[in-house]
Amino acid sequence: MNLQIISCNRQIVNLVETCSQLEKQVKKLKLYNGNEGRIVNEAKNEFLANMSHELRTPMHSILSFARLGLKRKDSLTPEKQAFYFNMIMTSGQQLLELLNDLLELSTSESKYVKYHFEWSDLGEDLGKIVLEFQGLMEEKGIRFIYVQKEETCIMARYDKTKIRQVMRNLLSNALKFTDPGKKVILQVEKGRLDQLHGEKQAWKISIIDQGIGIEESELECVFEKFMQGSKTRTGAGGKGLGLAICKQIVEDHGGVIWAEKNGPETSGAVISFLLPAGEKECRPGS
Repeated sequence: MNLQIISCNRQIVNLVETCSQLEKQVKKLKLYNGNEGRIVNEAKNEFLANMSHELRTPMHSILSFARLGLKRKDSLTPEKQAFYFNMIMTSGQQLLELLNDLLELSTSESKYVKYHFEWSDLGEDLGKIVLEFQGLMEEKGIRFIYVQKEETCIMARYDKTKIRQVMRNLLSNALKFTDPGKKVILQVEKGRLDQLHGEKQAWKISIIDQGIGIEESELECVFEKFMQGSKTRTGAGGKGLGLAICKQIVEDHGGVIWAEKNGPETSGAVISFLLPAGEKECRPGS
């Protein structure tokens, strides 16, 4: 028990130091106005305020349960110990996810981000993502449907890790914002990508949910840095990071990403992106 507490304290100290460094960066960003427009600056300030809250909330939880554990270490039952450590672990995971998103957004905007493009069957990767989320959707009572409109394999040249990250971000949003009893659809089909010298064949991947939706006036700006939809700001969660990261990755692949409302009669949103299709032949057996 004492060794676990010592180890936990070390992790807490490291997390506090990381948060301190992030808050210093936040203060620097607040001092920077540049020549950006009023709307972007307002969104940035709101984002930074949210980040301070998002960082402090799990940190307070970690410190509170660690203090309680130390104070009562001689009288805690094994069940209570397990509860305290579980709360510390859960809050630590939330903090880690936030830090990862912040670092990913920073890295994606730098000149040093590296992509490992390779020819692969996109449908095969999407199938793996479906298996990954099937249990999570069922656990929440959401019907999850995968629709692949092409009978052949779906060849594309892409970075597997990055596109999987895009899919996880988009499906996590659909899972978070869709109520039990509703459905989420992942659909892949042929599309066309407008380019400077004409159209090019592409694969269109869409995530269609029946969640809280996006306001019509916000459909174009939800992918911008520091932007959050008004419905996510009013209590549904979200940090305004995931979609900006998705946009950067898709555009770095030569594609485009956009949002639509899920029909006039239903709630929810449709997030779609286009990836350039490959001319490479499918492997035998694919």
